[in-house]
Parts: sequence; C-alpha cells; structure tokens
Amino acid sequence: QHCIWLIDRQAAAIGTEMCMDLSDWIKWRLCRGVQEQGRLTQDQIEDYGIEVKELASQWASQKESQLSVQSYALAQLKKELDTILVLQADVDITERAIQTAKKAIDKESAAADTLSALASLEHTRDHLIAKVKVLYASLNVQTKFPELDSIGLDFICTLLLVCHLKINIHKCAIGSFFEWDKLDQAVGGAQKALGNSSTSFERFVLI
Repeated sequence: QHCIWLIDRQAAAIGTEMCMDLSDWIKWRLCRGVQEQGRLTQDQIEDYGIEVKELASQWASQKESQLSVQSYALAQLKKELDTILVLQADVDITERAIQTAKKAIDKESAAADTLSALASLEHTRDHLIAKVKVLYASLNVQTKFPELDSIGLDFICTLLLVCHLKINIHKCAIGSFFEWDKLDQAVGGAQKALGNSSTSFERFVLI
C-alpha cells in the first residue's frame, strides 16, 4: 500500500512539472518547429518555381478528395471486403485440399463412395465461390465508387493490398516527422498535432 502511494505521488509530481513546462514546450515548438518548417517550405516553393495558384489548386483537390463522402465510405468498404477476403482465403484452402486429395486417391482403385465424396466436395466448393461472388456484388462497390464499375473482386483485393502497403511504407518513411505529414492533410483526428499555427501559416502562404 505504501509503494502504491509513493508511485501515485511521484506520478502526480511528474505530471505537475510537465504541465508547468507545457507552455514553454509549445513556445519552443512554435519558434523552432513551425517557423523553421515554414521558412524551409517557403524556400522549397521558391526553388521549385511553382506558382502559388497551382499549389492552391492542388490543395483544393486534396481537400475535395480527403473530405468527400467516399473517403469515409472507404473505411466501411474495407472492413466488408476484408471479411470477404477471409472467406475467399478459406475457399482457396478448401480447393487446395480437394486437389491434394484427388492426387492422393487412385481413381481406378477408389471406391464409388470415395469418388462421390470428392464430387460432393467440388460441388460445395463451387457453391461457396458463387456465394462469395454474391456477397461481393451485395456490397454495391460500383454504386459507392463508380470508377470501380466492371472491376472484379481479384483486382479490388490487389488494389487494397497495394493501398495498405503504400500507407505502411509512408508511415515508416516519415518516421518521427509524422506530425508535419498530419499538417499536410485536410482531415484531422485523434492524432492531430499540437502545431495548429503551422496549418494557419501554410494556408496563409497558399492564400
């Protein structure tokens, strides 16, 4: 009980100290972080020779893409597609097991019941594949995303895998500079950075 009390007091003391230093930390981040990053961004804009109008147009397109209804529908669609992917993986495992059993069983010496069971398993596999396709069709992917019309499930799965890989590589590449990447996005969230003034500065530069 005494140790718990000491830990609680120590944690409270550390929290109070960090709270008192928070304003200094924010000021330091504004001076050494936001302003420095702003100057670096301005130098890059001048070096690249890109007009502010073009940057503003790109920022408007980015906001339209990230704040659109489809961007929120994508999360739900991903969850539903992941469920179908699990079913598809189970079907693939079943198909491989059936093919292995067919190779192991000699059709000439196999009993009629054995061949009938294999045929029944193949019929069940075909039925499962048909049901998975029905589930995919029920997601109305073409309605939510008209640009994916007439695209099959296999390509959509590959597209999602590439998207996930891109996100993971993106996070690994930016590392500790993830805060600045957040500021370059039109959407916020639970991990929204403290440097809100940086966003205002970027908007000021674009305007």
